[in-house]
Amino acid sequence: MKTLKTVAAAILMVSFFSALSASVPEAKKEFGSAVTTMPPLTTKRPYLPRRQSGYAFVSNIEQIAYISAEQSSMIHFMPVNPSHKPKLFIALPPEVRLQGAFRDLAVEKAGTFSHDGKELDRYRINAGPRVAKYTFFWRLAKSLPEGTELQGFYWGEWSKGKQAPRPLKIKVVSIPAVKQFRQIPVYLSMPNDFYAEYPDTEGLRRSGFNYLDMWTYLTPDESDWGISLLDSTLAKTSKAGVGEIAWIREWWWHNGQKEADGMATLIDGKKVSNMLCLSYRGKWYQALIDQGKYLIDRGLYFHSTDPEMYGEGSKICFCESCKKRFGDYLKKKAADVAYEDPAIFEKNPEQYAELHRLWNAFKCWSYTEFFAEYRRAMEQYMKEKGIREPFRFMIYSSYHRSFPGFWQYEDYRKSHSYLMTLEDPQTFVGVFDFVAPMVYMDVYANYEDYDMLLPWRDTAVLRRITGDKVPISPILCAGYPFIYAFGSDLNAEMLKYNMLEVIGGGGKGFGFWGECPFDAADMKAVAEVVGMLAPYEKIILEGKAEGKVTVCSGNAVAKRVTSPAGSLLLVSEYSRRPLKVELECPVTERSRVIDLSTGRQIAEITETEPRFTLNLGKDRAVMLYIGR
Repeated sequence: MKTLKTVAAAILMVSFFSALSASVPEAKKEFGSAVTTMPPLTTKRPYLPRRQSGYAFVSNIEQIAYISAEQSSMIHFMPVNPSHKPKLFIALPPEVRLQGAFRDLAVEKAGTFSHDGKELDRYRINAGPRVAKYTFFWRLAKSLPEGTELQGFYWGEWSKGKQAPRPLKIKVVSIPAVKQFRQIPVYLSMPNDFYAEYPDTEGLRRSGFNYLDMWTYLTPDESDWGISLLDSTLAKTSKAGVGEIAWIREWWWHNGQKEADGMATLIDGKKVSNMLCLSYRGKWYQALIDQGKYLIDRGLYFHSTDPEMYGEGSKICFCESCKKRFGDYLKKKAADVAYEDPAIFEKNPEQYAELHRLWNAFKCWSYTEFFAEYRRAMEQYMKEKGIREPFRFMIYSSYHRSFPGFWQYEDYRKSHSYLMTLEDPQTFVGVFDFVAPMVYMDVYANYEDYDMLLPWRDTAVLRRITGDKVPISPILCAGYPFIYAFGSDLNAEMLKYNMLEVIGGGGKGFGFWGECPFDAADMKAVAEVVGMLAPYEKIILEGKAEGKVTVCSGNAVAKRVTSPAGSLLLVSEYSRRPLKVELECPVTERSRVIDLSTGRQIAEITETEPRFTLNLGKDRAVMLYIGR
């Protein structure tokens, strides 16, 4: 995939840049009285008295098990009081097929279960020692009308008791088969053993996914089974026509920071084993390079990384190697600044303000240089092998649950992400082909109202920082319902709005993190968004997200991406009340206004009559095409 063309950001009626550079309260004022939040979907951890045990259904807060005939999807359970070692049983109507399960779970058909005179298929689940998540694959055996409701049951049995069968409400959704984007990535990030077991890779393609991001398992203690998983996944993706991304994982720095030459050094000379020396290139880094070469040998030229390596980057690294590299950095980046020992000037950073600024910049550059060197090694290896395809690299970045994100700072270099996690998005340019901010809206809300504009904010601010020189393709989440330390969910409607807000912010693609339960309703939302936007891929790729648009009345938020091929206009407001929105959208020729969710033309505008009206009802974020 060629490097995607870039865009700039914009916002309704005011300069986008002024909104992003404002403080949090000021930024909120820019939207007037428009409602930009939705109530949180907060869950409580399943509970049973400690002498009892069993299971809970945890796919979503709605407690509805969504299923489709068009493709396989997932349902999710969780053991309650697992020390009793309960065995899971699931009873399903004959219209439903339980196709398998993820990671060390064996599905065994075990007779029938009777309820109200109806016979249901009874499945016994046998769990092995490596079981991690009780995720199952299922599908309708025959097509049923959307909205059809079926009844199933589940329960747990253990040595000293049996859980009363709990009802499983099953609801049919129809997942449309859609045309994929040709260049814009839509990816699902999951463990390799998930893909090896998943029965319908072609179904993922039909619902809009064009890449599977695989969590590789190739370390010495994993390769005996990890390589076979990779073999299985690659066979499936090749047959289905889906691209692969190989996640290189985090083992190398976890192990490296415990080595003598990998421990970071504090200002007092003490070495610590919880942060990696910024100059480390020891055996674990070399093992990472070797793994990358193996992935290249397997035909995997698109790699990803999720390097949440530092939490207290301001405290490191004062080893002799890092000091020497800092001196070399000054000679290249600030030749007029004389070198001083960081262990001295960092004790009084106000007095040495310029050296302190350059020291922070050096550390951020050093963080990125781990991956710049990795990229150079992969490109050199591909050249040696005569491989002419481009190497591509994506970084998951900008996690900010417990501290403000980049967009909340006038100068991003004062942010926690810059000073503590050592992320400088400007240094990503030329190293990464895609930047994927981790936009976990429910997690960052911390049980408060969800900021529905967060995907737009996190996308747009990274575009501003990078100068639109690298595509922003956020990784989203589908919620963490019933999971300890999170206990929050996103329903399919919210997920759909997340995707639309990314595109409204000038994003070029999106993906989903695999730790979250992802069900048939979520897959339908992906298919609907990709289906409506794929015909306008050229606008997304080449457009500028600074198009002029004014909300004349209605207190909604509007963002416009413009290109010679037309423009996309996202109008959103996240209350539940019906809202009539009048918009003024300047054009240079007679243009149709089409609601992409329905395909219907709702207005026609001209150079002299650029105003039209949109009614927001059930859908609170509506994407419009404006053009010939």
